[in-house]
Amino acid sequence: FLLMILFITVNINAQNFFKYKISKTYNVFIFMETAISSHGTSSTFENFIVEKTKNNIEFQILCEDYKKINLNNQYELEGFPKKRNNYGNSFDVISMNAVNAKSFEDFQQKNLGIITLSDNLKLIQILEKAEIFYDKLIWNEFEKNSKNQLKSLSKFENSNTVFFEKFNHFYNSTWTKDIPFNVVIYPIPGNNGNPIATPHINALCISL
Repeated sequence: FLLMILFITVNINAQNFFKYKISKTYNVFIFMETAISSHGTSSTFENFIVEKTKNNIEFQILCEDYKKINLNNQYELEGFPKKRNNYGNSFDVISMNAVNAKSFEDFQQKNLGIITLSDNLKLIQILEKAEIFYDKLIWNEFEKNSKNQLKSLSKFENSNTVFFEKFNHFYNSTWTKDIPFNVVIYPIPGNNGNPIATPHINALCISL
């Protein structure tokens, strides 16, 4: 009985710790990042967006307005080994916020103090308009497939937790189970091309 309780507890903790998820807010955010050819985005996805929107003036204006928003502010971090990168970037925090946001309004609240109020407001206004294009070009067609892939990947949450803990122990990391690790998937069209995986604090964002 005690072993059964322990097994259930371990599995509950594992499920709460390592998560595969889909974030619509992040999907639209990375859609715009890709549209303006930002670093760490898929060239395959970019080519698709450019081809589908090349004659759409409204979307071109959105992209130009989006480029004017400053999401990249560096700050120095203390306590890291000397040979490690000792700088953080506000873009990583904003990306993590997009992953965890339940809505654009929630995303805006999470970004307070990270970027200027004017940039924060412009960001949300653009993303709300961009969602219409995203839904039409991507989400309406690939939502069902994405959720099926999410369901398949979620089966590995417990086993991935075991591997994560082994790496954690090997590297003597300070990462604890109360800090969740999110693997965020988002769809890009095509049967082949250039998929991308980018880490943002406690999230790994993967195009499929």
